[in-house]
Amino acid sequence: MFGKIVDMRAVEPLINVLEDADTLVCVNAAYALGKIGDTSAVEPLIDVLETADEDVRQNAAIALGEIGDGRAVEPLICALGDEDGDVRQAAAYALGKIGDDTAVEPLVNMLETVDEGMRENAAQALGEICDKRAVEPLIKTLEDEDDGVRMLAAYALGEIGDDRAVEPLIRVLGDNDEDVRQNAAIALGEIGDGRAVEPLIRVLGDNDEDVRQAAAYALGKIGDERAVKPLIGALEDEDEYVRQNAACSLGDIGDGMAVEPLISVLEDGDVDVRYCAVRALGEIGDTRAIKPLVKVLEDVDKAVRKDAALALGKIGDERAVEPLIKVLDDNDGDVRWAAARVLGVLGDERAVKPLIKVLKDDEDGGVRWAATNTLGEIGVTAVESLIEALEYEDEDVRYCAVYALDTIGDVRAVEPLIKVLGDEGLCAVVALTLGKMGDERAVEPLIKVLKNKLGGVHQGAANASGATDSVDVVEPPIKTPEDESGGVHQDGARSFGKIRDVVSIKPIESMLGAAGMRAAAANALGGISDERAVEPLIKALGEDGHRKVRRISALTLGKIGDARAVEPLIKALGEDGYRKVRMTAADALGKIGDARAVEPLIKAISEDRYGEVRRIATLALSKIDSERAVKPLIKASGDDEDGAHYTDTPHKAEGDLMPEEKRKKDRSDYFMARPEDFVFDKDGND
Repeated sequence: MFGKIVDMRAVEPLINVLEDADTLVCVNAAYALGKIGDTSAVEPLIDVLETADEDVRQNAAIALGEIGDGRAVEPLICALGDEDGDVRQAAAYALGKIGDDTAVEPLVNMLETVDEGMRENAAQALGEICDKRAVEPLIKTLEDEDDGVRMLAAYALGEIGDDRAVEPLIRVLGDNDEDVRQNAAIALGEIGDGRAVEPLIRVLGDNDEDVRQAAAYALGKIGDERAVKPLIGALEDEDEYVRQNAACSLGDIGDGMAVEPLISVLEDGDVDVRYCAVRALGEIGDTRAIKPLVKVLEDVDKAVRKDAALALGKIGDERAVEPLIKVLDDNDGDVRWAAARVLGVLGDERAVKPLIKVLKDDEDGGVRWAATNTLGEIGVTAVESLIEALEYEDEDVRYCAVYALDTIGDVRAVEPLIKVLGDEGLCAVVALTLGKMGDERAVEPLIKVLKNKLGGVHQGAANASGATDSVDVVEPPIKTPEDESGGVHQDGARSFGKIRDVVSIKPIESMLGAAGMRAAAANALGGISDERAVEPLIKALGEDGHRKVRRISALTLGKIGDARAVEPLIKALGEDGYRKVRMTAADALGKIGDARAVEPLIKAISEDRYGEVRRIATLALSKIDSERAVKPLIKASGDDEDGAHYTDTPHKAEGDLMPEEKRKKDRSDYFMARPEDFVFDKDGND
């Protein structure tokens, strides 16, 4: 039961009963610890390898393999010599799971043991470790008297992928055991050597269907055109799995000779054969498949219909546009999603109105999101329809329209977007979209938002728009100080921006605080870089109660580069209680390059209690041309050698050093807006 629960709280109690008087309790405890996989169980399980009961030892070995900790390798190698065969096999299995090459030689030695089960497990483990030292011993093992050992030796050689095994494996294609032949064929496919093509073609006529399946698969992996005609013949095999593999392999090879035969298979009675044929035709990309694939858009199986739509997208012929528009009414959401995305690939303006209808009417959030992306990809011809959609009553539609207009970036959308800037559900994403467009008509409206102290807009939506640097937000749902009535659905916002399966867009657009609106507006003003924004940004830097708004304001002032910001930024560098505001202020001062910032930056280098502030102040100072900066920079350079200035935490001692790789990291990512910059906890903090 503990193993099924996989609860970390069970680890210690399970460890405590590993030496219980009841053997069954010990066995179950070892099994459960392996399923849970916590490394604190490694040493206790190693100790159990020396217990008296063989069942306990066996399960302890298996558990150590499941956990996969390197500390178990040597004890498990010792267990290869256990008096009990099941324990030895379990040890070999576990060594394969861990994958440490220390075990190669001991496992190779086990290939010579009289215990066929041990030889099987040793061969399999060597395949999982994938060390080339095992190739020659495994080739020799292909002649083992036991069918299972030969089969696993063939498997292992395929996993290792060394071409020394090609000729021996070709010989094994004639083995009297079908499982050995099957694994030899698969192994030859994994190795991918052309010498195997003709032998594998012959194996397509094997009397065992599993062997024929493996041969068809392997020929696709090798990708040699000599296999095309034989694989076309295999499309008529009596076994559906052979036909499936033949179709897939023809797609992998990509030869146009296979198009007509694959088209004929689109009417196969087996759904998976049709599915493989559809995908293969998409991979080949021949326009002869257009009409047959359009017909398949009406297949009874939804997976086949979906892949037919995707295959039409890969071929890229405009004849598919009208049929795909009809598929937007399919009764399956996945099929409609595929049609919507493929219409974006085709980029035909005939799809605009139907896709707008999808935004309005489709109940599947993923389909609406696909339509949104597609409208953005279609581009300028969709702009007028998207502008109209900004006035629709449905908030989901309006949000999608903003996102698509953001993708297109057409200035015709500026005035309509300004009109919806007052929409609480859209303000943040509209602000960032206007910032990306960089049109000065948006300056005054954005300044008005920056000055706003009221309202409820959820900033996660701004981040889903892609208007900021992409950084996942992983905090739990939180509330903004202005919006005590609802939680901030960060995960929904992230999902909306990054994945297809969105149930609803509404939670994303409905609950953002005014502080986030102001942060988004400040960031957007940086994209436009209009001097009219300087005074409002200075005011926000000095007076806004939310530290993220202050940080974004400092960032934007640095982008604009107006000298009026120097004194306010100096004040923020010396007095703001939030270290990221001070860091950003320092960076902004460096970008502006005004000599008035030299002394304040020198002071920050020597006095700020946070290493990152000192580091950024040093970088900023190096950008200002002033003789007064020389000595402080030399001193800071010396400090850089011993890491004294670069701890992320308040400076405590010489030993508080930042890891070398982190010290070398480009710090520019501190000075761009990120999704978390628009999310606030109940105190307005991050």
